[in-house]
Parts: sequence; structure tokens; C-alpha cells
Amino acid sequence: MFGGVKVSALDVMAFNDAIAELQRNWLSHYGGVLVSFTVNMAGPIKVNKASSVVFEQGCQAINHVCSNTPLNIINHHQIQTHAGFHYLIALNNTPDNNFDAIALKKQLIQLESTHPLGRLMDIDVLSGSLRPLSRSNIGLPSRRCIICDDDAKNCARSRRHSLQNLYMEIEEMLTQ
Repeated sequence: MFGGVKVSALDVMAFNDAIAELQRNWLSHYGGVLVSFTVNMAGPIKVNKASSVVFEQGCQAINHVCSNTPLNIINHHQIQTHAGFHYLIALNNTPDNNFDAIALKKQLIQLESTHPLGRLMDIDVLSGSLRPLSRSNIGLPSRRCIICDDDAKNCARSRRHSLQNLYMEIEEMLTQ
């Protein structure tokens, strides 16, 4: 379930740089709102059976959310490298509605909070600048750890949980 090609921190940084460049190009070309989705996969193997399932279900769920807003999907693109998966959607806003990037971010946070695999989904919304809207921007608490429910960034930085325990939790999430 978690086997695959190990990647280095440099591989992940290069992947993230490529995503940022694509986001810049799309914001420049399309304007409007971007949805940027990656899978939060612990450990040095980013592409495996588990992350593939999360990515597939995440793309379907995000498409469903976006299709049920007044925003129009202009383009979408999937990337898979050994360093991870990425899905980018460009949407525009029609002048006759009040739906905006913040409203979309709230819906996507709801998706992350309610989908059985949502805690493994990193869904960003960008509009006008390259800075994604954060949970704190809209008055919501930060992501919680999948094991102890503390702040996820604190647990990740301190490596509070073993990779084996994280994999066990992810496997349980996948079987629900």
C-alpha cells in the first residue's frame, strides 16, 4: 500500500517549485480563481497505492464541489511525478454573482473536514495573488493531526508520530 520510489527533500522542493510556476502561469493567463490540490502523504514515498486512491477521490470530490458553484471551470490539469500528485483547476467568476474565492475555500474546507480521506487532502484556493487563502484568513483553526488531533504542522515538524503509526492511521482511513 505504501511502497514506491523514495524521493528526497530536493525532489519535493522541485515539485513544489514546478507547481508554483504553473500556478503563476495560470493566474496570469486565466485570472479568476485557482484550486490547487495535492495529497498529504507522510514519508519519503509520495506516490503509492494509498496516495493514488486519495488523489482519485479528491479530484472527483473537488470537481463535484466546483461544478456546483456559480464559478465556471475554464481548464484543469493533472500532474504525477515520483514526488507527488497535483491537480489544478482554473475557474472564472461571472459578473452577476457574489460567489468568490473565500466562499469556494469554505466549501473546500468543508470537503476536507467531511470526506473520509479529507485529512489527507491539501486543497488550496488562489485568487489574484500567489498566496493561497489559509484557514486563518477566514477565521478557522489550522489543520489537525490525523493521530492526536493537535496542530498538524507541529506534529509534522517535531516528527511526533512514527511513520509506521501514520501509515496505520492512513490505512484505517482508506478502509472506512
